[in-house]
Amino acid sequence: MQPINYFELLNLPESYDVDEQALERAYFEKQRECHPDRFVGAGTQASHNAMQLSVDVNQAYQTLKSPLLRAEYMLERVGVVVTGEEATMKPSMQLLENSMAQREALMEAETAEDFVTLSHQTQDAADRDAEAFAKAYDAKDYETAGHHVLSMRYHYKFLDEIQAREGMARQMKAAL
Repeated sequence: MQPINYFELLNLPESYDVDEQALERAYFEKQRECHPDRFVGAGTQASHNAMQLSVDVNQAYQTLKSPLLRAEYMLERVGVVVTGEEATMKPSMQLLENSMAQREALMEAETAEDFVTLSHQTQDAADRDAEAFAKAYDAKDYETAGHHVLSMRYHYKFLDEIQAREGMARQMKAAL
């Protein structure tokens, strides 16, 4: 069985730059078409098919609405896997060195301004990686695109770490 093309499923152009409103409209339209309640009297097979299509539509929507998941999905469609046991790419030494430096900066952060600055810098870096991914992917330079996705993954994870550390710092300050 051939994997589902999420862009085709939702009738969207296959592009990293997804119109979020068009994605949402396509999602709700497709969900109305295949909602399992519409197939209650149509028999077991039709009901099962509608349920599976509904699951596929939900997965397509969740994947395509996330810039990171969308990029990973697009790479997987061309045979480049950047996560999991089947990963065909590993983080570069530069990315690993940058992550160590950023973690040191996070450990030294004390004020709200420190956390805001780190968050802005990290979000900006993730946005630059997303733009670079799109250009590399469109140029069919999938190796470069994959490295940008690995970097994006790191930046999004680091944003979560910044929020967690900031929350811990606030709690410690409040306890004093």
